[in-house]
Amino acid sequence: VLAGADQRHAQSFLTRRAQDAATAVAADLRRYVDAMQDLTVAVAAQTDMSAADFATITSRVRRERLPGAGSVLFATPDGATRFARTVDPTDPAQTDNQGRATLSQDVPVVDRAAARGDEAAAAMAAARASGQVTASRARGSGSAVAVVLVGPVYGGPATGDAGGFRGWLLIPLRSGTFLAET
Repeated sequence: VLAGADQRHAQSFLTRRAQDAATAVAADLRRYVDAMQDLTVAVAAQTDMSAADFATITSRVRRERLPGAGSVLFATPDGATRFARTVDPTDPAQTDNQGRATLSQDVPVVDRAAARGDEAAAAMAAARASGQVTASRARGSGSAVAVVLVGPVYGGPATGDAGGFRGWLLIPLRSGTFLAET
């Protein structure tokens, strides 16, 4: 009788822990979606976005705010990466004299690969079709698992291409870091 009670207690405890973990992950994912929506609106408001504009718009994307985010990329409708910025670069050449991240094409290979993978392409198609931030299926294995958050960008109301599709913002997210810090 006691063994059965101990087993039920253990199962109940594990179920509660799993529910708590799921709630924490969902709350953090909501934060990522909110950040992506803010970024897409800022990019949409640009009439002629420059590299400096992109670096400024994405400068608040930091690892302490979005654990697991390694870079931010803007891809045009043909899929080409137009702008890319490494999040919290460790290379001083990728920062200005105040330590803020500048635009860099030296985005980690793992992020570029994730953003160009079949999983990201499917998420890009889904994001464009729905007009919503979408997450790709997981890519990789072990500690290198990545998910790409994709936000469609349409011209803002005060731009010459209002409502026109401009491309996507992509944030490759290293799942291991995200889960460890959630």
